[in-house]
Amino acid sequence: MPPPSAPPPVDGAGGAGSDDEYAPGDDDYESDTSDYDERDPRSERKHFDTVYENLTDFSTLGFLHLMCDALVQTDAMFKFMQCEQFKFSEVNNVVDTVRTVINESFVTVQPGKYVTPALSSFMQEMAATKFVSYKGHTLTGVPPNPTAALHSLVKEYAQGLIVRLGERFPDSKFLTALAMFDPAEYPENGDDPEVREAWLLKRFEEVRKYFAEREAARVHEHPCYPEIDFDAARAELSAFGSAMWKRRAQALADKQKYVEHYVKQRQLLQALADGYFSLIDGEAMEAMEAAAEEARSRRGPAPDHHVNLAMEQLCGGKLFYPNLWKLALFCVLIKPTSVMCERVFSARTALKTCRRARLSAFRLAQGLFIKMNTSGSLVKESVMLGEAMEKYKDGRRMHIYTAVAERVENALRDPRFSRL
Repeated sequence: MPPPSAPPPVDGAGGAGSDDEYAPGDDDYESDTSDYDERDPRSERKHFDTVYENLTDFSTLGFLHLMCDALVQTDAMFKFMQCEQFKFSEVNNVVDTVRTVINESFVTVQPGKYVTPALSSFMQEMAATKFVSYKGHTLTGVPPNPTAALHSLVKEYAQGLIVRLGERFPDSKFLTALAMFDPAEYPENGDDPEVREAWLLKRFEEVRKYFAEREAARVHEHPCYPEIDFDAARAELSAFGSAMWKRRAQALADKQKYVEHYVKQRQLLQALADGYFSLIDGEAMEAMEAAAEEARSRRGPAPDHHVNLAMEQLCGGKLFYPNLWKLALFCVLIKPTSVMCERVFSARTALKTCRRARLSAFRLAQGLFIKMNTSGSLVKESVMLGEAMEKYKDGRRMHIYTAVAERVENALRDPRFSRL
Protein backbone atom coordinates (compact mmCIF):
# COMPACT_ATOMS: atom_id res chain seq x y z
CA MET A 1 0.00 0.00 0.00
CA PRO A 2 1.51 3.41 -0.90
CA PRO A 3 2.25 5.89 1.89
CA PRO A 4 -0.56 8.30 2.80
CA SER A 5 -0.69 11.55 0.91
CA ALA A 6 0.06 14.87 2.56
CA PRO A 7 -2.86 16.54 4.38
CA PRO A 8 -4.63 19.38 2.58
CA PRO A 9 -3.43 22.92 3.38
CA VAL A 10 -5.11 24.79 6.18
CA ASP A 11 -7.26 27.82 5.55
CA GLY A 12 -5.20 30.81 4.58
CA ALA A 13 -2.19 28.78 3.45
CA GLY A 14 -0.02 30.79 1.14
CA GLY A 15 -1.39 34.06 2.50
CA ALA A 16 0.18 36.54 4.86
CA GLY A 17 2.08 34.96 7.71
CA SER A 18 2.31 31.52 6.09
CA ASP A 19 5.46 29.49 5.62
CA ASP A 20 5.36 30.27 1.91
CA GLU A 21 6.76 33.70 2.70
CA TYR A 22 9.98 32.11 3.88
CA ALA A 23 10.43 29.70 0.96
CA PRO A 24 13.61 30.11 -1.12
CA GLY A 25 11.52 31.33 -4.03
CA ASP A 26 13.02 29.04 -6.69
CA ASP A 27 9.97 28.21 -8.81
CA ASP A 28 12.01 26.03 -11.15
CA TYR A 29 13.05 23.63 -8.40
CA GLU A 30 11.34 20.26 -8.44
CA SER A 31 11.98 17.60 -5.84
CA ASP A 32 13.41 14.36 -7.23
CA THR A 33 12.08 12.40 -4.25
CA SER A 34 8.38 12.59 -5.09
CA ASP A 35 8.36 8.94 -6.21
CA TYR A 36 10.79 7.76 -3.56
CA ASP A 37 9.59 4.96 -1.27
CA GLU A 38 12.14 3.75 1.26
CA ARG A 39 10.34 0.37 1.42
CA ASP A 40 10.93 -0.24 -2.29
CA PRO A 41 14.52 -1.43 -3.05
CA ARG A 42 14.26 -0.27 -6.64
CA SER A 43 13.22 3.22 -5.58
CA GLU A 44 16.07 3.34 -3.07
CA ARG A 45 18.58 2.27 -5.72
CA LYS A 46 17.29 4.89 -8.11
CA HIS A 47 17.64 7.56 -5.43
CA PHE A 48 21.20 6.40 -4.64
CA ASP A 49 22.14 6.52 -8.33
CA THR A 50 20.86 10.09 -8.54
CA VAL A 51 22.91 11.16 -5.50
CA TYR A 52 26.00 9.41 -6.87
CA GLU A 53 25.59 11.12 -10.23
CA ASN A 54 25.33 14.50 -8.56
CA LEU A 55 28.40 13.90 -6.39
CA THR A 56 30.55 12.78 -9.32
CA ASP A 57 29.69 15.88 -11.31
CA PHE A 58 32.84 17.90 -12.07
CA SER A 59 31.36 21.29 -11.14
CA THR A 60 29.89 19.93 -7.90
CA LEU A 61 33.21 18.44 -6.80
CA GLY A 62 35.09 21.61 -7.64
CA PHE A 63 32.57 23.72 -5.73
CA LEU A 64 32.79 21.47 -2.65
CA HIS A 65 36.58 21.90 -2.59
CA LEU A 66 36.13 25.64 -2.97
CA MET A 67 33.74 25.65 -0.01
CA CYS A 68 36.30 23.84 2.14
CA ASP A 69 38.92 26.51 1.47
CA ALA A 70 36.54 29.45 1.80
CA LEU A 71 35.12 28.16 5.10
CA VAL A 72 38.62 27.81 6.54
CA GLN A 73 39.35 31.47 5.83
CA THR A 74 36.04 32.86 7.09
CA ASP A 75 36.01 30.52 10.10
CA ALA A 76 39.42 31.86 11.15
CA MET A 77 38.01 35.38 11.06
CA PHE A 78 35.00 34.54 13.21
CA LYS A 79 37.08 32.57 15.71
CA PHE A 80 39.39 35.56 16.11
CA MET A 81 36.38 37.80 16.69
CA GLN A 82 35.17 35.42 19.38
CA CYS A 83 38.25 35.99 21.52
CA GLU A 84 37.28 37.34 24.93
CA GLN A 85 39.44 40.47 24.50
CA PHE A 86 38.63 41.24 20.86
CA LYS A 87 37.74 44.92 20.37
CA PHE A 88 35.35 46.78 18.11
CA SER A 89 38.17 48.86 16.64
CA GLU A 90 39.73 45.70 15.18
CA VAL A 91 36.67 44.57 13.17
CA ASN A 92 37.39 46.54 10.00
CA ASN A 93 41.06 45.52 9.85
CA VAL A 94 40.22 41.82 10.27
CA VAL A 95 37.42 41.89 7.68
CA ASP A 96 39.58 43.78 5.17
CA THR A 97 42.36 41.24 5.62
CA VAL A 98 40.03 38.29 5.00
CA ARG A 99 38.50 39.96 1.94
CA THR A 100 41.99 40.56 0.54
CA VAL A 101 42.98 36.93 1.14
CA ILE A 102 39.81 35.65 -0.56
CA ASN A 103 40.40 37.94 -3.55
CA GLU A 104 44.03 36.83 -3.96
CA SER A 105 43.20 33.15 -3.41
CA PHE A 106 40.26 32.80 -5.80
CA VAL A 107 39.80 35.90 -8.01
CA THR A 108 43.15 37.30 -9.13
CA VAL A 109 44.93 33.93 -9.14
CA GLN A 110 45.66 32.29 -12.50
CA PRO A 111 43.11 29.59 -13.48
CA GLY A 112 44.13 26.25 -12.02
CA LYS A 113 47.05 27.75 -10.03
CA TYR A 114 45.30 27.72 -6.66
CA VAL A 115 47.38 27.71 -3.49
CA THR A 116 44.63 26.82 -1.03
CA PRO A 117 44.85 23.20 0.21
CA ALA A 118 41.57 21.71 -1.05
CA LEU A 119 41.47 23.31 -4.51
CA SER A 120 45.18 22.75 -5.15
CA SER A 121 44.92 19.05 -4.31
CA PHE A 122 41.79 18.76 -6.47
CA MET A 123 43.54 20.32 -9.47
CA GLN A 124 46.60 18.10 -8.97
CA GLU A 125 44.43 14.98 -9.14
CA MET A 126 42.58 16.34 -12.15
CA ALA A 127 45.87 16.90 -13.93
CA ALA A 128 47.00 13.38 -13.04
CA THR A 129 43.77 11.77 -14.33
CA LYS A 130 43.27 14.27 -17.19
CA PHE A 131 39.86 15.22 -15.77
CA VAL A 132 38.53 11.70 -16.21
CA SER A 133 38.15 10.43 -12.63
CA TYR A 134 38.38 11.48 -8.99
CA LYS A 135 39.45 8.99 -6.31
CA GLY A 136 38.70 6.18 -8.77
CA HIS A 137 35.21 7.44 -9.66
CA THR A 138 34.45 8.48 -13.22
CA LEU A 139 33.52 12.13 -13.52
CA THR A 140 30.44 13.41 -15.33
CA GLY A 141 29.62 16.81 -16.75
CA VAL A 142 33.23 17.71 -17.58
CA PRO A 143 33.16 20.80 -19.87
CA PRO A 144 35.43 21.16 -22.92
CA ASN A 145 37.74 23.56 -21.02
CA PRO A 146 37.41 22.35 -17.39
CA THR A 147 40.09 24.61 -15.91
CA ALA A 148 38.51 27.79 -17.28
CA ALA A 149 35.00 26.62 -16.37
CA LEU A 150 36.01 25.85 -12.79
CA HIS A 151 37.81 29.15 -12.41
CA SER A 152 34.72 30.99 -13.64
CA LEU A 153 32.69 29.24 -10.93
CA VAL A 154 35.33 29.91 -8.26
CA LYS A 155 35.67 33.56 -9.24
CA GLU A 156 31.91 34.17 -9.26
CA TYR A 157 31.45 32.61 -5.82
CA ALA A 158 34.45 34.42 -4.31
CA GLN A 159 33.29 37.80 -5.60
CA GLY A 160 29.84 37.15 -4.15
CA LEU A 161 31.40 36.16 -0.82
CA ILE A 162 33.41 39.38 -0.71
CA VAL A 163 30.24 41.38 -1.31
CA ARG A 164 28.39 39.47 1.42
CA LEU A 165 31.20 40.12 3.88
CA GLY A 166 30.91 43.81 3.08
CA GLU A 167 27.19 43.68 3.77
CA ARG A 168 27.63 41.68 6.96
CA PHE A 169 30.37 44.01 8.24
CA PRO A 170 29.72 47.42 6.65
CA ASP A 171 32.61 49.86 6.57
CA SER A 172 31.21 51.87 9.45
CA LYS A 173 32.93 55.15 10.11
CA PHE A 174 32.06 54.71 13.77
CA LEU A 175 33.98 51.43 14.02
CA THR A 176 36.97 53.03 12.32
CA ALA A 177 36.72 56.03 14.63
CA LEU A 178 37.09 53.77 17.68
CA ALA A 179 40.80 53.63 16.83
CA MET A 180 41.14 56.80 18.90
CA PHE A 181 40.94 54.57 21.99
CA ASP A 182 43.63 52.19 20.73
CA PRO A 183 47.19 53.58 21.06
CA ALA A 184 48.49 51.01 18.56
CA GLU A 185 46.29 52.57 15.84
CA TYR A 186 47.72 56.08 16.19
CA PRO A 187 49.68 57.29 13.10
CA GLU A 188 53.44 56.94 12.98
CA ASN A 189 53.88 60.69 12.61
CA GLY A 190 51.69 61.29 15.65
CA ASP A 191 54.59 62.85 17.51
CA ASP A 192 53.62 66.09 15.73
CA PRO A 193 50.86 67.57 17.94
CA GLU A 194 49.06 69.17 14.97
CA VAL A 195 48.98 65.93 12.98
CA ARG A 196 47.88 63.96 16.03
CA GLU A 197 45.09 66.35 16.99
CA ALA A 198 43.77 66.53 13.42
CA TRP A 199 43.69 62.71 13.24
CA LEU A 200 42.02 62.52 16.65
CA LEU A 201 39.47 65.27 15.97
CA LYS A 202 38.19 63.54 12.82
CA ARG A 203 37.47 60.33 14.74
CA PHE A 204 36.04 62.15 17.74
CA GLU A 205 33.47 63.89 15.55
CA GLU A 206 32.40 60.54 14.06
CA VAL A 207 31.92 59.12 17.56
CA ARG A 208 29.95 62.18 18.64
CA LYS A 209 27.75 61.95 15.52
CA TYR A 210 27.05 58.26 16.17
CA PHE A 211 26.01 58.83 19.79
CA ALA A 212 23.83 61.79 18.79
CA GLU A 213 22.03 59.64 16.21
CA ARG A 214 21.50 56.82 18.70
CA GLU A 215 20.13 59.26 21.27
CA ALA A 216 17.72 60.76 18.73
CA ALA A 217 16.50 57.29 17.77
CA ARG A 218 15.95 56.17 21.38
CA VAL A 219 12.34 55.23 22.10
CA HIS A 220 12.64 54.18 25.75
CA GLU A 221 13.29 56.26 28.84
CA HIS A 222 16.52 54.56 29.91
CA PRO A 223 19.82 56.08 28.73
CA CYS A 224 21.86 53.94 26.35
CA TYR A 225 25.25 55.24 27.48
CA PRO A 226 26.78 57.30 30.31
CA GLU A 227 26.11 61.01 30.38
CA ILE A 228 29.03 62.59 28.56
CA ASP A 229 29.58 66.28 27.88
CA PHE A 230 30.95 66.08 24.33
CA ASP A 231 31.80 69.80 24.27
CA ALA A 232 33.97 69.35 27.36
CA ALA A 233 35.37 66.14 25.89
CA ARG A 234 36.38 68.10 22.78
CA ALA A 235 38.55 70.35 24.94
CA GLU A 236 40.24 67.27 26.48
CA LEU A 237 41.45 65.85 23.15
CA SER A 238 44.93 67.36 23.38
CA ALA A 239 45.73 65.82 26.78
CA PHE A 240 44.09 62.51 25.89
CA GLY A 241 45.89 62.22 22.56
CA SER A 242 49.24 62.99 24.16
CA ALA A 243 48.71 60.31 26.81
CA MET A 244 47.71 57.73 24.19
CA TRP A 245 50.65 58.55 21.91
CA LYS A 246 53.15 58.02 24.72
CA ARG A 247 51.89 54.43 25.05
CA ARG A 248 51.98 53.64 21.32
CA ALA A 249 55.33 51.79 21.29
CA GLN A 250 54.42 49.65 24.29
CA ALA A 251 50.95 48.96 22.87
CA LEU A 252 52.46 47.67 19.61
CA ALA A 253 54.72 45.30 21.57
CA ASP A 254 51.80 44.12 23.75
CA LYS A 255 49.62 43.59 20.67
CA GLN A 256 52.29 41.45 19.00
CA LYS A 257 52.67 39.37 22.15
CA TYR A 258 48.90 38.84 22.40
CA VAL A 259 48.52 37.77 18.76
CA GLU A 260 51.48 35.36 18.95
CA HIS A 261 50.05 33.75 22.09
CA TYR A 262 46.64 33.39 20.43
CA VAL A 263 48.10 31.74 17.31
CA LYS A 264 50.25 29.32 19.30
CA GLN A 265 47.32 28.54 21.60
CA ARG A 266 45.11 27.63 18.65
CA GLN A 267 47.81 25.40 17.16
CA LEU A 268 48.41 23.64 20.47
CA LEU A 269 44.68 23.28 21.10
CA GLN A 270 44.10 21.69 17.71
CA ALA A 271 46.99 19.24 18.21
CA LEU A 272 45.74 18.26 21.66
CA ALA A 273 42.13 17.96 20.50
CA ASP A 274 43.13 15.52 17.76
CA GLY A 275 44.73 13.31 20.42
CA TYR A 276 41.89 13.59 22.92
CA PHE A 277 39.27 12.57 20.36
CA SER A 278 40.78 9.08 20.24
CA LEU A 279 40.98 8.88 24.03
CA ILE A 280 37.39 9.95 24.77
CA ASP A 281 35.67 7.92 22.04
CA GLY A 282 34.99 10.90 19.82
CA GLU A 283 33.00 12.89 22.40
CA ALA A 284 33.62 16.36 20.97
CA MET A 285 32.67 18.42 24.03
CA GLU A 286 34.74 16.41 26.52
CA ALA A 287 37.70 16.26 24.13
CA MET A 288 37.75 20.02 23.55
CA GLU A 289 37.39 20.82 27.25
CA ALA A 290 40.23 18.47 28.16
CA ALA A 291 42.41 19.85 25.37
CA ALA A 292 41.65 23.46 26.30
CA GLU A 293 42.53 22.87 29.95
CA GLU A 294 45.84 21.22 29.08
CA ALA A 295 46.60 23.95 26.53
CA ARG A 296 46.09 26.60 29.22
CA SER A 297 48.36 24.76 31.63
CA ARG A 298 51.09 24.39 29.01
CA ARG A 299 50.99 27.92 27.61
CA GLY A 300 50.32 29.65 30.91
CA PRO A 301 48.00 32.62 31.40
CA ALA A 302 47.15 34.60 28.27
CA PRO A 303 48.66 38.09 28.05
CA ASP A 304 46.23 40.95 28.44
CA HIS A 305 44.97 42.81 25.42
CA HIS A 306 47.00 45.93 24.67
CA VAL A 307 43.89 48.14 24.90
CA ASN A 308 43.12 46.83 28.40
CA LEU A 309 46.68 47.53 29.47
CA ALA A 310 46.44 51.03 28.02
CA MET A 311 43.22 51.68 29.92
CA GLU A 312 44.90 50.67 33.17
CA GLN A 313 47.74 53.10 32.49
CA LEU A 314 45.40 55.90 31.46
CA CYS A 315 43.43 55.53 34.67
CA GLY A 316 46.06 57.51 36.55
CA GLY A 317 45.45 60.62 34.44
CA LYS A 318 41.68 60.44 34.14
CA LEU A 319 41.33 63.71 36.05
CA PHE A 320 42.78 65.51 33.01
CA TYR A 321 40.23 63.97 30.60
CA PRO A 322 37.24 62.75 32.67
CA ASN A 323 34.68 62.81 29.83
CA LEU A 324 36.93 61.08 27.31
CA TRP A 325 37.81 58.55 30.01
CA LYS A 326 34.15 57.62 30.50
CA LEU A 327 33.63 57.48 26.74
CA ALA A 328 36.69 55.28 26.26
CA LEU A 329 35.62 52.81 28.94
CA PHE A 330 32.14 52.56 27.49
CA CYS A 331 33.43 51.92 23.96
CA VAL A 332 36.20 49.43 24.72
CA LEU A 333 34.13 47.30 27.11
CA ILE A 334 31.37 46.54 24.60
CA LYS A 335 31.77 43.09 23.06
CA PRO A 336 31.76 43.15 19.24
CA THR A 337 29.96 39.79 19.01
CA SER A 338 27.28 37.95 20.98
CA VAL A 339 29.58 35.00 21.61
CA MET A 340 29.70 35.71 25.36
CA CYS A 341 25.91 35.31 25.54
CA GLU A 342 26.14 32.08 23.58
CA ARG A 343 28.74 30.78 26.03
CA VAL A 344 26.34 31.45 28.89
CA PHE A 345 23.63 29.45 27.11
CA SER A 346 26.05 26.55 26.54
CA ALA A 347 27.18 26.62 30.17
CA ARG A 348 23.55 26.63 31.31
CA THR A 349 22.84 23.52 29.21
CA ALA A 350 25.84 21.74 30.73
CA LEU A 351 24.99 22.84 34.29
CA LYS A 352 21.26 22.13 34.52
CA THR A 353 20.82 18.54 33.40
CA CYS A 354 18.09 16.00 34.04
CA ARG A 355 19.94 15.04 37.25
CA ARG A 356 19.69 18.62 38.50
CA ALA A 357 16.04 19.24 37.72
CA ARG A 358 15.43 20.77 41.18
CA LEU A 359 18.19 23.35 40.80
CA SER A 360 16.57 26.71 41.53
CA ALA A 361 16.93 29.72 39.26
CA PHE A 362 18.86 31.53 42.00
CA ARG A 363 21.45 28.76 42.42
CA LEU A 364 21.66 28.31 38.67
CA ALA A 365 22.41 32.00 38.23
CA GLN A 366 25.13 31.85 40.89
CA GLY A 367 26.65 28.75 39.32
CA LEU A 368 26.74 30.42 35.90
CA PHE A 369 28.20 33.56 37.44
CA ILE A 370 31.04 31.52 38.95
CA LYS A 371 31.65 29.61 35.73
CA MET A 372 31.76 32.64 33.46
CA ASN A 373 33.93 34.74 35.78
CA THR A 374 36.63 32.19 36.49
CA SER A 375 37.51 31.98 32.78
CA GLY A 376 36.41 28.36 32.71
CA SER A 377 39.67 27.38 34.41
CA LEU A 378 39.45 24.25 36.52
CA VAL A 379 42.40 25.50 38.57
CA LYS A 380 40.69 28.76 39.52
CA GLU A 381 37.41 26.98 40.20
CA SER A 382 39.04 24.37 42.42
CA VAL A 383 40.90 27.01 44.43
CA MET A 384 37.77 29.08 45.06
CA LEU A 385 35.78 25.92 45.76
CA GLY A 386 38.33 24.78 48.35
CA GLU A 387 38.31 28.15 50.11
CA ALA A 388 34.51 28.16 50.16
CA MET A 389 34.50 24.64 51.62
CA GLU A 390 36.81 25.74 54.43
CA LYS A 391 34.54 28.67 55.18
CA TYR A 392 31.50 26.36 55.11
CA LYS A 393 33.12 23.85 57.48
CA ASP A 394 34.09 26.57 59.97
CA GLY A 395 30.48 26.60 61.12
CA ARG A 396 29.24 29.71 59.36
CA ARG A 397 27.03 27.47 57.21
CA MET A 398 26.96 29.78 54.22
CA HIS A 399 25.80 27.98 51.10
CA ILE A 400 28.80 26.94 49.06
CA TYR A 401 27.60 28.61 45.87
CA THR A 402 26.97 31.85 47.73
CA ALA A 403 30.46 31.79 49.18
CA VAL A 404 32.14 31.20 45.84
CA ALA A 405 30.01 33.83 44.11
CA GLU A 406 30.89 36.30 46.84
CA ARG A 407 34.61 35.70 46.35
CA VAL A 408 34.33 36.09 42.59
CA GLU A 409 32.30 39.28 42.94
CA ASN A 410 34.87 40.75 45.31
CA ALA A 411 37.63 39.90 42.84
CA LEU A 412 35.70 41.74 40.12
CA ARG A 413 34.68 44.64 42.32
CA ASP A 414 36.46 47.23 40.16
CA PRO A 415 33.80 48.13 37.55
CA ARG A 416 36.35 49.49 35.09
CA PHE A 417 37.53 46.13 33.86
CA SER A 418 34.62 43.83 34.69
CA ARG A 419 34.19 41.12 32.06
CA LEU A 420 30.40 41.08 32.44
